[in-house]
Amino acid sequence: MNRHLSATRAAVALWIVALLSSSAASALKVRAFSTAELVAESALIVRGRVKSVTPTWQGDRIVTDAAVDVIETLHRRTANPSVVVRQLGGRVGDTTLTVPGVRTLRPGDHVLLFLRTDGRYHYLIGFSQGSVFLQPDASGALRVTRELNGMELVERRPVGPVRPARETPELYESLKARVLALAAEKSP
Repeated sequence: MNRHLSATRAAVALWIVALLSSSAASALKVRAFSTAELVAESALIVRGRVKSVTPTWQGDRIVTDAAVDVIETLHRRTANPSVVVRQLGGRVGDTTLTVPGVRTLRPGDHVLLFLRTDGRYHYLIGFSQGSVFLQPDASGALRVTRELNGMELVERRPVGPVRPARETPELYESLKARVLALAAEKSP
């Protein structure tokens, strides 16, 4: 009975979120973060591979915990060889919670993550902006891709959508060099 009540609450909450976030583009409006802002807000920046995901109930909502094996740390250090990244959304039994603009991590994803922490779990900065996906090209070099579908990025000042320039995918090594330089400026 309790699970049925929780599922009903989750469905109502999802309906309210969908109603409130509906616009001409049906997108979730999220503050845009530059690379410098992602670094400034991050307690930890790591490159890793998603090993497993576990969706679970947290009160009346579904969250998904992704276990990520750390390959490389770009900012701060973690004593653990893996981190757990918690995201809103997922599927438990026959109940699914989908949040517009949130691309949950999946097993096998090779990612660069900009994270904050509460000591137990890690959370992405700026929803999906805090996860950068890495794909090898034909030469084996890692290319950066971002999955921001369902999000409308807005700037703090002035108000309005941010339209990122379309360009060829960036190489990971270039992004890594920028992140390391910004992290060095941030560190005391």
